[in-house]
Amino acid sequence: MLIRGQLVSLRPAVLQDRESAYRWMAESDVTPLMMGPPAFSDAPVPSFEQFCSDYPDSFFSDAGDGEGRSFVIVAHGEDVGHINYDNVSRQHSLAELDVWMASLACCGHGYGPDALAALAEHMREVYGFNQFLIRPSRRNYRAIAAYQRAGFRVVDPVRALPESHRDRGDYDDTICLLRVYEAA
Repeated sequence: MLIRGQLVSLRPAVLQDRESAYRWMAESDVTPLMMGPPAFSDAPVPSFEQFCSDYPDSFFSDAGDGEGRSFVIVAHGEDVGHINYDNVSRQHSLAELDVWMASLACCGHGYGPDALAALAEHMREVYGFNQFLIRPSRRNYRAIAAYQRAGFRVVDPVRALPESHRDRGDYDDTICLLRVYEAA
């Protein structure tokens, strides 16, 4: 199952993709924009073992479908990033999304916003979700701008989110961005 956006395709990630997804997040030129000292001393770069704990095997197989699943973002035949969903609440029709690009060279082309829109649309059609949450650091200006281009809006978590999704997030200055679709 390939999910198609306007600029990118999302290929379901397999276990062999986990190491690349980790390197893009933890060891690329994008990493300092989202985690690790000096700018993000509150969000240290995880070890590969910690990453595997957060993104278990099920994220890289059909076993995660509907609960938590990773995809490789592909543009022009090249792997350019990673996107996933998890922390789902069927009761509230809500899923949390996360996305990162493979390198700075992959940023600024609209791939991230297109991937977010494509995954959200897929999840609406397949699972009936109509709310999607992202929780970046307020310091990650580029990511926030990309999320807003994808239709996400900054929300007050106490007012906009169910109690199950109001936790602090990964950063001292986590902000919540939500995209809500009209219920079908």
